[in-house]
Amino acid sequence: QRDFYDAVEDLFADEPGIDIVRRQIAAHPASLLRSESELAKAIVSHVGPEGIKAIPSAKTEYLLDYLTPLTLGQGDQVVVFTFFGPSVIPHLQETLEGAGISCALYYGGVQDREAQKEEFKKGEKMVFLASDAGSDGINLPEASYVVEYEISTTYATRSQRLARISRITSDK
Repeated sequence: QRDFYDAVEDLFADEPGIDIVRRQIAAHPASLLRSESELAKAIVSHVGPEGIKAIPSAKTEYLLDYLTPLTLGQGDQVVVFTFFGPSVIPHLQETLEGAGISCALYYGGVQDREAQKEEFKKGEKMVFLASDAGSDGINLPEASYVVEYEISTTYATRSQRLARISRITSDK
């Protein structure tokens, strides 16, 4: 993943949008496959979809290692926020569910996101994967932990993310 990141930096350093593409690669290289960015599309065209899919994500592997004892070991529920909802969340879901950790999805484009939220609230899903669109106005006191998959770009967004589980009604 680091080699890919560095190669993209070397080849496209002066291109508009390189900062966002670097953040996507750091989040999960395969997120470029779902990106609407012209630069991301050019990189995918250059490397090929199979080449992109073959690059593992160290961050996703770390997330799995972190969440496994919390969810499967302790039975805790966790909210995971990412800036790149539609491009990163499907890859996180695939990895987590492949390890037996059930996920609810909450980002633009998910048709049944309210139903997904209710499944999480009922304890039917262990991880709530959300984009920053889900950081405002959503209450999830059922969760014990919040994870910022990548750090937010503003203090206000970070405060919103972290406050989603902090409710007076929470026993967590």
